[in-house]
This record gives sequence, structure tokens and C-alpha cells, in this order.
Amino acid sequence: MSRVPPIQPIHPNPSPDPERAQLASEVFYPGTEPGEVAARLVKLVASQSGIAGARFWRVAGERPAVSHEVGQLPEANTLRADQLLSGVQPAPASGKHLAWVLGNASHRLGILEAFGDAPLPPTTIDRVDELRRYAELALDEPAPPSNQPEMLMIIDAFQRLNASLDLADVIHSILELSTRYTGAERASVFLYDSERDELWSVTRHGSEEKEIHLPAARGVAGWVARHGESANLLDAYADSRFAAEIDRAPGCRTRNLLAWPLTAKNGKTTAVLELLNKHDSGRGGAHDGGFTADDDQVLRALSGPIAAALENARRSRTVRHTSQRDRDLHLAREVHAETLSKTSLHIPGFELAAAYSSSPGLGADYFDFLPLNSRSSMAVLADIEGKGWVAATGMAKFRAVFRALAANVHSMEKLTAALNEAWLSSARSALSVAMFLGLLDQLHGVLHFINAGHVAPVVIRADGSVERLEQGGTILGMIPGCTYQRGFSRLSRGDVFVGFSNGTTQAAKPGGEEFGIDRLVDFVRRRGGEPASFIADAILEEVERYARDAAFEDDRAVTVLKAL
Repeated sequence: MSRVPPIQPIHPNPSPDPERAQLASEVFYPGTEPGEVAARLVKLVASQSGIAGARFWRVAGERPAVSHEVGQLPEANTLRADQLLSGVQPAPASGKHLAWVLGNASHRLGILEAFGDAPLPPTTIDRVDELRRYAELALDEPAPPSNQPEMLMIIDAFQRLNASLDLADVIHSILELSTRYTGAERASVFLYDSERDELWSVTRHGSEEKEIHLPAARGVAGWVARHGESANLLDAYADSRFAAEIDRAPGCRTRNLLAWPLTAKNGKTTAVLELLNKHDSGRGGAHDGGFTADDDQVLRALSGPIAAALENARRSRTVRHTSQRDRDLHLAREVHAETLSKTSLHIPGFELAAAYSSSPGLGADYFDFLPLNSRSSMAVLADIEGKGWVAATGMAKFRAVFRALAANVHSMEKLTAALNEAWLSSARSALSVAMFLGLLDQLHGVLHFINAGHVAPVVIRADGSVERLEQGGTILGMIPGCTYQRGFSRLSRGDVFVGFSNGTTQAAKPGGEEFGIDRLVDFVRRRGGEPASFIADAILEEVERYARDAAFEDDRAVTVLKAL
């Protein structure tokens, strides 16, 4: 027997063939579950010239076990797999057998075997080795958490929290949700007024509504509001921050407590959710240790939708006595200012920029960007139907549910389907949402995308050619049970992706002639050599010049991604 060559560091071919790189990205894209990666790997390997079959061994503890195999194969040899893992390479069978250990000496990911009817040619060996490297990268990604319970919980929360804009109703829904999903006996919600340094809330008994005001200098909730940090008290009375004199409800003595800050987009604390007494805690039950890391995870998942619902209800309450139009514009501008901001980011190998210009009536175009890991990032463009306050609060709700689901659902197809179901489930979300979801595979230079009824973005190639990104499915919030398909677009150096709202290309001169997609593409061809942020700003400036003598009827939003 001969020694196995040293395992090489995990990295792709430094100069991969573009078509092969795109194929690898399409097959082993970020977020793919390990079992699916292995299944696709053996299927691809078995399809190569001269290969009769392929097998993948997963490493379970210290022992290998076959997980997937395709084609005509000899009987699985566990001894040979053990030898491979220990660093010993069995003598090859006349060049008909190939075997690789995926991973490194401290972190084994699996074993790939390929078998041929005759000695395998060098071109096939090189091709399989390249596929192995791409699969190795996908398998080395951190495993996504089990997300089905979190996804269902978020959809349930979104449905309940958006049933009303009445602050007392929203608070009641929050208390029901938080106690249901954490097992707390009681809960409370306090909004934080940083200017007055006080906490306040609203309760309703029958038709009577009452406001409660407390100084933030007292109690755990005040400490959490001031510091922006959560607090988990195993023994509430043993903590100096706990205001024992307030805890006087008959028969409801606080034993343990979990307080969680709810934050706005700017990171400032706007409210505090407080949970009291984990069920069975202090009674020798299963939760004698108080609130757990699982409860932290529940509040982390729910905090976005809860914070958005509270803020929308607070704004509605604040301007309840103003005129309808003034209320719409005032609140919509607040939401726009907090939710949208000019963005310019540098991603390894790319530049990303977003810019927008709001119309007097205020629509609801939305852009968001989420780094997933060092190799991939996600971006979303969305256009919520309507204008003014209704559309603006819809945008805030969409942002909250998108961010909550994106943190728990790593598959683009599942994420889009979950967003569709969440939007349909909300009693107040009668507005439809056109969305473009993109996942940038920075490693392979491939943009994965799902277009759910959004105006199709364009990719202007360095050679001047144009690709429209249309694949996906129907608009969100219209039809239950929709499925979505992802598309792929490889981005090479000098290529420019441009996403835009309807208001950008439909801006028209007084005579009715629209700016149009062709004019946008020609403009980007001329300015494609500039940084992404310059291109985004310049597009909006050009549209404004074109339509300056006509009414500004719809928001204009542009997102530019440039491959360096």
C-alpha cells in the first residue's frame, strides 16, 4: 500500500473555466444541504466520460458509511474507506478506481469514489477532481439551523401582528405570541421614550384604555432600554436591577425573568419585551433553570416583526387626530427615512450601490442587503403596491418578515415561498409585492436569482450585450402554494447588474414618451467604467433631467452591482 498525498487546502481552481464555474455554482450553490450536495456530486461524477459509477461516504463519528451511490459499482468496502481516512491509499485497480478524502486531517467531510470499466483518462480525472473541490467548498459551509419551526412561528407572528394598527391590540397580540412560544406565565411590553427617559404602555379593559408610564431609571426593563442589552435573571429578587416594590400583583410573584430589547433599523432601542416565570420553574419541573437559550432564539426571531408592528401602531396613534392626507404623508416619510437609505458597499470582487428618489405621493420601493458568510450575500428588491401610508407601512412589514425569515430559511426557493405564504396570511396585507431576490455566489462569480413579478433587472455585459433576469414565478401575496424557480447569471469583470423600479423606466416627458429600458441600457453602456455608486446616482440624475417637465408620479429606485 502507498501513502495518500497530503490533503490540499480547500480552494477552487484559481483559473476555472467560466462555464464549469457556473455549472459548479448552479449545482453546489450556497445553502445547499450536505445530503443534497453529496447526491448531486455522485450524479455528476457518474456522468463523466469513462466512469461507470460513483459513491459517497459520509463520516459519522469515526466510522464511514455510504450515503449516496449511482451507477455500476463493486460492493462497498468499509476497510478501504477506513484506510483512506487514516491516510493510507489502497493500491488502485489498474487505474479504474479513484478515491478522495474531502476536507482536511482535522475535519473530514466525506469520501468520494469513482469507478471505471477501463483505466480513466487524465481529462476525466481532472474533471472529477474539479467537481470534488467545488463540492468540498459547499460541504464546508456552516450547516444552516433547523428552520421549519422558526419559519412557521414567524409566519404566525406576521399574521397576528398585522391584523390591527391599534396599539393596545398589537400589544395584546405580542403578549399572546411571546408567552405561547416561550412558555412564560406572563409578559409585558413597554415602549421607550428616550427623550423623556421613560417606559410606557397601553392596556385596555373593555372599552376603557389606559396608559402606563414608568421611569426608565427603575427596573430591569428600564436597564435593558437604556443599555440595549438583554437580561436573563434566574432569580429576579437576587438581582439589584429588579424593582421588587413594583412586583406586588397578588399570587404572581416573579421568580425569573427574561427582558429583550426591540430595536429600530438605526440600532436604537424603541421598546422592551419582558417575560416572567418560565412554566414549572422553581417547582422542580423541566424548566427549573429559568429561561433558556432556546427562548433567546425565539425572541431573536420574533423581534423584527414585533418591533415593526409596534412602531407602525405607535405612529398611527401619534397622528390619529391629523387630517387623512397629512397623516399619510407624515407617517410614510418617517417609514421611508428609517427603512431606506443610500447604500454603497464593497464586496470582494464586486461593488454594490443603491439610490432612490421619492415621489411626492411616496410609493414603497424597498432594497435590502444581507451578508450570509464570507462567500455569499443576499439582496432583495421589492415594490409594494400602492402609495402613502398604506404602502409605507407595508414596506416596513415586508422588511421585518423578510429579515426574520432570511435568518432561518437558507434556500432561495423556500424563502420566496415562505414570504408568499406570510404575506397571504396577514389580514392587513391586501397589497401585492413584486420582488427580485438575488444571492451572489462571490466564489464563482454567479448571481442566483428569483424574480417574483418584479420588473426584470438587466445585466449589461462588458462587451455591450444585455441579459434580462426574468426567471422565478408569480408576484407575492396573490396565490397560495406557489413554487418558484431560480435562475443563474454569471458576472465577469466589467459586467454591470442594474435593478430598478417601474418609476425609473416609466418616468415620462409631458408628451408621454417614457425613459424606457433601452435608454437606461444605453446610458449604463456609456458610464459602465465608473464605480457602482456613481452609476446609480447618475441614472437617477439622467431620469430626472429627462422627465423634469412632467409630474413626478412614482418613486425611482436603482440598484447597481458591478463585477471588478
